[in-house]
Amino acid sequence: MKEPEPLKPPQQERSRETLLRIVSAARSLLAERDFANISVDDIVRRAASSKGSFYQRFSNKDSLLVLILRQEHDAAIREWSEFLAPERWRHRSLEAVVEAFLDRLLRIYRRRPTLMRAYAAQAAVVEGEIRGQTAQLNRHVLELLRQIVRQHAGELKHPDPERATAFLITALITLLPPLFLSPTQELLPEPMSHAELENELRLLARRYLGLRDAKP
Repeated sequence: MKEPEPLKPPQQERSRETLLRIVSAARSLLAERDFANISVDDIVRRAASSKGSFYQRFSNKDSLLVLILRQEHDAAIREWSEFLAPERWRHRSLEAVVEAFLDRLLRIYRRRPTLMRAYAAQAAVVEGEIRGQTAQLNRHVLELLRQIVRQHAGELKHPDPERATAFLITALITLLPPLFLSPTQELLPEPMSHAELENELRLLARRYLGLRDAKP
């Protein structure tokens, strides 16, 4: 399944306002429940709009979701670029960088699980646009972290700091969705609370990178 072409901004002010209401309504509903449990009727009711207005702009609700995820992607690129700007961390320890990075990443999964589940589902579409954007975002975050690691390479025991950084990102993007977005933990050999999982992930990151001041 391929995503639709980018939506052209409406020319008339009234039409722009209708589009904004529809998108805002979908976002507010997505903050409450999974996208699979949201109907077009739910969206237009929340937007005080009509199904006709909805289908003038979107072929289906998945088209609307893709627009929202495009917006999220653009915002994530900007926000991670600012947060991981190398000059911001030049005079902080690498352990502080890792802790702050994990804090931010885990907070996203903790506070926005329904959005992240929708993101994960779209990223699984092999030829989909969101899959490509997700890969782009992951590479962008990795490159920013690598620049910071180069500034602090002496703080690591790992023999290849840049490879270690890449593997850590790979491990996190592989582990976080099933651990924090799955409705159950039935596949885990030993269920853990989210707080316990977060603590173990922090320890894993510090120990794997070989931070010289890693906590026991």
